[in-house]
Formats: sequence, structure tokens, C-alpha cells
Amino acid sequence: MIFLSFGLLRNIGKTVLPEAIRVLEAAGFEADYVHADIGWDFWCKEGNPLPERTLELLEKHKISLSELEQKIENWKLTFMK
Repeated sequence: MIFLSFGLLRNIGKTVLPEAIRVLEAAGFEADYVHADIGWDFWCKEGNPLPERTLELLEKHKISLSELEQKIENWKLTFMK
């Protein structure tokens, strides 16, 4: 099983995700994790909270995030006025 890890909400993922993975592994959950760039850092650095390379990873691993994409698109419309 493959999971993409995202750091959303102003870098909270950098703190929460490693601990969540540690708990999952301690519980015997096995998966391959793929880091994907998304969120505030990339909005500030690149002007896009959902970079094309992340979309390519989603496609590569056949993961659909249409709801997330819509939320980010709405967010971009709100803050790009």
C-alpha cells in the first residue's frame, strides 16, 4: 500500500506526520510513503499550494484528490483577489 504524505496547514504536517507514521508502524500498519509538496510553504515559495509535481505523483500512484483540489482552487481564488 502506498500513501502520500502531505504537510498541510502551515507546516503542521512536518510535526504531525512523522508521529502519525510512528504510531501506525507501531500498530503493525505497513505502507510505502511518498512525500508530496503541498500547502502554505509552496504557496509562499512558488505561488502554488499544489505544485504540478504533486499532481504528477498523485496520477502516478492513482490517487484522486478532487475534493482537495477543489478546496485549494477555492483558496487560491479567495487569496488571489
